[in-house]
Amino acid sequence: MAEPAGTANLVEVFSSVQGEGPHVGETTLFVRFGECDLRCAWCDSPGTWKPAKRCRIEIARGTGKRVAVPNPVALSALLGACERLELGAHRFASLTGGEPLLQPEAVAALAPALRAAARARSSIRSTSASCASRGARPRSS
Repeated sequence: MAEPAGTANLVEVFSSVQGEGPHVGETTLFVRFGECDLRCAWCDSPGTWKPAKRCRIEIARGTGKRVAVPNPVALSALLGACERLELGAHRFASLTGGEPLLQPEAVAALAPALRAAARARSSIRSTSASCASRGARPRSS
């Protein structure tokens, strides 16, 4: 897998199963980005609204044990963490947030690398698209 240049502000990286939508129960590697400009009343992750000072990274798939690293995280280090979590054993890789699309360079570098290694596909869960469908509009912090 090619190593992308750059960094990202992340909240956490972990292995789990998809908990919503048509793929509930499928193995998923989650990369949760920091920062969101919407502040939706129904948000289940308000801790992601501001850039995170540290990122929690699961150290081994299925353990739930995490280490905290300072932000921003180098994309090459992030891919290494994904590989240690056995990215290829996951059905999906999910770039979620916060709002991943506030860091377009990181998403553009990560998505192809994750898609190449994941068994099926990666998804980008854009908070703004979900929130806009419910009538939310970006606002300042």
